[in-house]
Amino acid sequence: PTYTHFLTYAGARGAVIKKVYGESPFELDSDAIMASLSYKTKLVYLVSPNNPTGIVWPASVIARIARTVPQAIVIVDEAYYEFCGESAIALVDTYSNIVVTRTFSKSFGIAGLRVGYMVGPAAVLHDVRRVFNPKSVNVLGQIAAVAALDDLEYLYSYVREVQQAREQLAQWFQERGMTARTTAANYILVQVPHPSTFISLCEEESVYIRDRSSEPQLDGYVRIGVGTVEQCLELCTRFERVLSRMPQLT
Repeated sequence: PTYTHFLTYAGARGAVIKKVYGESPFELDSDAIMASLSYKTKLVYLVSPNNPTGIVWPASVIARIARTVPQAIVIVDEAYYEFCGESAIALVDTYSNIVVTRTFSKSFGIAGLRVGYMVGPAAVLHDVRRVFNPKSVNVLGQIAAVAALDDLEYLYSYVREVQQAREQLAQWFQERGMTARTTAANYILVQVPHPSTFISLCEEESVYIRDRSSEPQLDGYVRIGVGTVEQCLELCTRFERVLSRMPQLT
């Protein structure tokens, strides 16, 4: 299971999409993806940390993929990079078919302004510019992005707090006998018996989470975003009320 919006665009362009599943969605299975590659492969899409499972793709595995399919572009989506600190950007200088994409929507917190960037070989970026819309990022988004980059100390402080809150929230669910999986990003996965009921009760508490139970290998799982420690404590208070209305969870 992974972020699917990119696949929507690829499919709209007529791409034949081949999804690869390992033995467990929470463990990296590089052999499975290597076995799926061939001379027909045109593009490989990896999300690191993966959304929603949180798997991080090591640079060594990404490099191996790039060497195996030199005719293909390997896109590494690092939307949640700041929360884990591991990146494939250094590989761009060595491999002519690796591209890394990032966003200001997650750790920088300006999702509504739609600002992102790409790091890749000059030849690939040249081709991208041929179809690039120079008006795709509005002036307000540009100003906000520059302001965010001018205050990286705040970013680092926020990321550290999210990492702390992430562990606390996962532990809170685990102490109540529930399966909660922490990730390398700013969310956790929690397995609940009746996801739709759980989500509806959360919405009554003005808590909005993502249902991932329909994804392959993620039966019963919901994804919960993590903010500051203070926000986490408030979340736990509201989750306590939700669980009290679902006796089978307590």
